[in-house]
Amino acid sequence: MSAMPKRPGHYKGRHFTEYVDEVRSLKRAGSLEEAARLLLNLVKATEAESRATGDGVAPWYYEHLAIVYRKLKDPVNEKRLLLRFAEQVHAPGARPEKLLKRLHAIGLTEAEQSRIEARQAANMETAEEVRAKSREALVDELMEDVELLRSLGAKTEVVVSTKDSGTKTAAERGKDPRSPKRRGIGCAVAILWALIIAALIWG
Repeated sequence: MSAMPKRPGHYKGRHFTEYVDEVRSLKRAGSLEEAARLLLNLVKATEAESRATGDGVAPWYYEHLAIVYRKLKDPVNEKRLLLRFAEQVHAPGARPEKLLKRLHAIGLTEAEQSRIEARQAANMETAEEVRAKSREALVDELMEDVELLRSLGAKTEVVVSTKDSGTKTAAERGKDPRSPKRRGIGCAVAILWALIIAALIWG
């Protein structure tokens, strides 16, 4: 039996965001080596999710791993981690700026700065391609929903009773602009079109 494929953002079957309390418990208990191993795997998980979605990495895990390395008096791995973070696509907020300031306080060579700029540019380009594909997929899905709603508005099989004319087909009833069903479908189609436009503009 083949193993289940590993999902981006997951470590040992759990999303990286589910490990926050475990990380804090390890740090409180003084189990710094174990916390470092766990945090490094969570860094890998957030990077995998970032590559899959085009969104920025979660800086919390880098920040706490850097703190652990500092407590372990391991400046080599701290700098290596901060260099790794600098190359990623960053989420908005204060933490990325804080981590980058820490890296610059430690010091960068010209070669390291050039490598960061080149790799971050490549990662940003890849992220934009991923986001563009996601927008296209969303628009395609919404278009399918629009067509489904239109087809529902055109059904003719059901016959319903009416007070004024005996019976009408569902199609006849649907064509009546006063029909709640027609109004409901029209509203749903309008909402879907609005979502499509929003996806194209803001993505």
